[in-house]
Amino acid sequence: MDRDRFTPTDHTNVKFCGSHRRSIPPTTVYAAASESGLLKSADGGKNWKVINTGASVDSVSVDPSDSAVIYTSSHDGEILRSADSGKSWRRASSGLQQTYSIALAINPNNPETLYAGTFEGRVFKSGNRGETWTTLNAPTVSQINILVTDPVHPHTLYAGTGGGIFKSSDRGTNWRVANSGITNSNICVIAVAPSKSATLYVGSCGGGIAKSPDGGKSWTSVNAGLAADDVWSLAVDPFDASKVYAGTFKGVFKSLNGGATWFNANHGLPEVAICSLFIDRANPTVIYATASRSSSRLRPKHG
Repeated sequence: MDRDRFTPTDHTNVKFCGSHRRSIPPTTVYAAASESGLLKSADGGKNWKVINTGASVDSVSVDPSDSAVIYTSSHDGEILRSADSGKSWRRASSGLQQTYSIALAINPNNPETLYAGTFEGRVFKSGNRGETWTTLNAPTVSQINILVTDPVHPHTLYAGTGGGIFKSSDRGTNWRVANSGITNSNICVIAVAPSKSATLYVGSCGGGIAKSPDGGKSWTSVNAGLAADDVWSLAVDPFDASKVYAGTFKGVFKSLNGGATWFNANHGLPEVAICSLFIDRANPTVIYATASRSSSRLRPKHG
């Protein structure tokens, strides 16, 4: 069994965080802080600075083709875009009708296309990097907690909602229920395995983790060894679909066999709920974990 160790990083007052570094320098990290705004580290999380002081930020996404383009969303319905790595910002919410946007996804093959999911269960689409938005058919009346695109087939989207999982195979135009085998429909997070995109993991509030080997057609609970029912974040190794991390209210758990069994991976972490996880694609032995009021970086002794 791996001996994983987390080390704390030097930023404060972070409640809900997210980071995405697919196309940016290996030491650059962004974290969304509901109180502080958007934080940026240029040294792998050792030091941080606020790059949009005073703005509440619930999520952050980076354009996969242009690392200078960053998007943030907030609970007041605003989506902001920066084209210069956070030095300046402009509103990218025209057409969202002041709704509460809580999920944002970027088409990896066509980054001009964005999707936004809302508290009211609505989905919006932009074809021009957020300049304007149009309404798509709503998959549900429940709030949309997360939207993700298939990294291999970007016309395919998944929505995790308070009423289960929904899938679109036509860029969000039509949706179908994808809940077969799901025991808890309050879905908090969806993770698509980058190396095998038909393999999906979902975390729920109260039902632990479920896995699908077939793009959401069927699901099986995979909770052996997982000492928590509420799972708020998941991260899959970019090159190994069987290596998965789960963020829970009891810390981080890890599986090396596709979720068949889990073990505690909290060495060095404070006893706090983990609200997001991010694996460094350039070095998958480095994982970032953000907690209710702090963040840590994991460097496993063995990958």
